[in-house]
Amino acid sequence: MRKSLAAGTGLLAILTTVAGTAQAASTAYPTAPYEAPYGATYTKGTITFYNRAAMVDGVQRALETSGCRQTIAKSYSGSKLLDTTYSQVTCYSKVEEVHLYVNADVVGGATSVRVSLNNVAPNGTVTELAWHSVPRP
Repeated sequence: MRKSLAAGTGLLAILTTVAGTAQAASTAYPTAPYEAPYGATYTKGTITFYNRAAMVDGVQRALETSGCRQTIAKSYSGSKLLDTTYSQVTCYSKVEEVHLYVNADVVGGATSVRVSLNNVAPNGTVTELAWHSVPRP
C-alpha cells in the first residue's frame, strides 16, 4: 500500500510540474498587435517578441484595383536596424497569411519591430504605403 501511495504521489508531482511548465512556456513571450492599413488593403496580425528574434504572424490583403502588396518586417535595438524580412507578394483580390521571422541577435532581443505594407509595381519597384512601429511590451 505504501509503495502505490508513494508512486501515486510521485506521478501527481510530475504531472503538476509538467502542466506548470507548459503553462509558463505558453505565456513567457510578450506579444503585441500590429496593423498597417492603406485604403481597403492592409497587413495586420500579432508580433511575438522572443529573446533573440521576433515572429510576425498575420495576413495581408490586396485588391484587383490596388496592385500587389507585400509585408516587410524590420527588427530594431533602439534605433539600430538588426534585420529585415520580406513576405510573399499578394495580388488580385486575395488575403494571404504572413509569417515572418526577424532576427534580433542582441541581448534582450528587439526593442521594437516595424511592419510595413508595400506596393509592388509590375517593374518590381517597391513603395512603402503604411507602417506600424511596435515597441516590445
